[in-house]
Amino acid sequence: MRKKIGLVLGAGGARGFCHIGVLEVFQENNIPIDIVTGCSMGAMIGVGFAAGVSTEQMRKTASQITSRQVFDVNIFQLRSSLKTGGGLARGDRAMKIFKEFAGDVNIEDCKIPFAAIAADLRAQKLHVFTRGPVATAIRASISIPVIFRPVEHEGMLLVDGGLLKRMPIQEARDLGADVIIAVDAIGPPRELRSNSAFAILDSSYQMMDWRAAHKEGTGADILILPELTDRSSFVFRNNEEAIQIGREAALTALPRIKELVGCISSQG
Repeated sequence: MRKKIGLVLGAGGARGFCHIGVLEVFQENNIPIDIVTGCSMGAMIGVGFAAGVSTEQMRKTASQITSRQVFDVNIFQLRSSLKTGGGLARGDRAMKIFKEFAGDVNIEDCKIPFAAIAADLRAQKLHVFTRGPVATAIRASISIPVIFRPVEHEGMLLVDGGLLKRMPIQEARDLGADVIIAVDAIGPPRELRSNSAFAILDSSYQMMDWRAAHKEGTGADILILPELTDRSSFVFRNNEEAIQIGREAALTALPRIKELVGCISSQG
């Protein structure tokens, strides 16, 4: 029996559309994926793939997504929402888009074993979703603090898993993966080129978690780092450009991936 390959799709907001390009290349080259884990946008795209959504449908959906659709801010409720621990955006529109292409299924019903991560603010630790409604797991995993309302779930107050871990590599191993291919959509910190609120928030996240993420990446057998340069995680436009960059990164890594797949197949 050959070793199981785990694909880990990291957090990244709008940068995370690069994961679709990576998946396209894997499918075109018959790279087997036995386990998928994801964080934030990586979880959203990863569970779609695990549930059987085609990359063609993912690309079509991604091309239509805008910042206005994702960040559904109600200025009339903004003050009360922030006072009660909510966020700038409800997240309803983002989840409507997700449900339209992924449906309303449970994680355990996915064709490929899947896990998503979120951070529990009350216990101050990581929570791993391996069962239950996909929509709950994804809504929790994408809940960037202050931007989206956190999710109340089984006594936990859940926000974006990227707060604690950008790439759920160990979680893929816990599901049985022997070999890990990880995609880091964020990469190292980039130069701050704007003083806008989103640019400052984006830069702050980069600085906070790069040291931990860099160390996380060493746990992968192959780490793919798409060259998304200064593309913002919070600005949703020209999403097909991010998909293409993901394709290019996967194609660059393809010889190493094929060699790895060949090695584990010969050992099976």
